[in-house]
Amino acid sequence: LTDHIGVVETFAELFGFIGPDGAGKTTLIRILASLILPDEGTAVVTGLDVVKDYKVLRTKLGYMPGRFSLYHDLTVEENLRFFAGIFNTTIEELGQLSLRCPIIGGLNLITKFSGLLSRWSLIQASRVGIQCLVFGVASQTA
Repeated sequence: LTDHIGVVETFAELFGFIGPDGAGKTTLIRILASLILPDEGTAVVTGLDVVKDYKVLRTKLGYMPGRFSLYHDLTVEENLRFFAGIFNTTIEELGQLSLRCPIIGGLNLITKFSGLLSRWSLIQASRVGIQCLVFGVASQTA
């Protein structure tokens, strides 16, 4: 049950939701990311209504579920180039953007692309997933 939740965040603040299974954490995050509609009430993120302004909101944030959709039969570089291409950008452009944007620069972007993704640990693969997610948000700021 996700009911009567209020969160006030400030610029560049990172926070999380803690609670037992079934408490509504994932549901709330999906609502805030405009992936599902709230049953009632409103949700606003960065001043944007998640229902009315979902197209603009999706250019400002990204969502990476616990099981993200990377291609384990591709190399790390092939995955990064594929997702960069989806967002009409390149790995190189993201590297340049990371020099200008402290938040992206703080992600410690992957620059060594050796091997198939299936050979990387879950933590390393998660970093690749985050980097692919950043392509979508970063492509809107370039």
